[in-house]
Amino acid sequence: MILWFSVRIRAGPLMENGWEPLMRVNSRVRSIFLGLLLLALGIVGWRLLTPNPPQDATPGFLDDTSSADAAISPATCRECHRPQYDSWHRTFHRTMTREATPENVKADFTNAVHHYRGFKSQFTREGDSFFMETVDPGWAEKYARAGGQLDRVPPVQTVKLSVDRLVGSHWLQECLHRAPNGQYIRLPLLYHIAERRWVHSNGAFLAPDSNDFWARSRGANWNNSCLYCHNTEPSKNPIVDPRRGVVGYETEVAELGIACAACHGHGSDHMKSR
Repeated sequence: MILWFSVRIRAGPLMENGWEPLMRVNSRVRSIFLGLLLLALGIVGWRLLTPNPPQDATPGFLDDTSSADAAISPATCRECHRPQYDSWHRTFHRTMTREATPENVKADFTNAVHHYRGFKSQFTREGDSFFMETVDPGWAEKYARAGGQLDRVPPVQTVKLSVDRLVGSHWLQECLHRAPNGQYIRLPLLYHIAERRWVHSNGAFLAPDSNDFWARSRGANWNNSCLYCHNTEPSKNPIVDPRRGVVGYETEVAELGIACAACHGHGSDHMKSR
């Protein structure tokens, strides 16, 4: 670093008193210049000679770039943080996303029936598996294109889909169907837990109504939307074909639902520092 100082001299009272005042000014300027130069050299030398500071003992709590494999489970956190664990365990964050098992399903699948705009949907249980029989999405698209006129389309077609995953456990519970390519599709009807009844997605989300029975579900797959806010350390992992684009998913999460690592990071380095 080099600093340049200059003093512009012109005739006036200073020159009338001789060169001595001017020499005193130049001396002060040189002193300031040398002081700043030494300070700059000292800073540069300190930066070059000082080793990098040691890493924080708990970087895992802030590092959101680590792999999901390193995530620490809430059960491990409970060993040292029992009050925090108990508080989290009482919240609905923990059960935000769950597999559709008898323990997690809150909806009525005892041959319940729901009618929406004249179309019937039925909800059944077979052993520990749950199913929704509703309007076929392909037929629904044709019906929408026909302006909602039944006389312009073939007879209503239905499809029976398994309910494989759930989103929500407090007010609403959405049902997801896992397609063969790993995509989780949001089904068009959901269960209102507080009111204990099935509702169509048109009545649950603020959006314009449509003649398309599947309007709120088209393009609204879990892998692209619900994944990031309602799960812990998600990885979408799309399967991409060079010519066709995304053809499937191998989506992974450290844990379904919102667990400790969702906010604090995977925590593996924190565990090593104990």
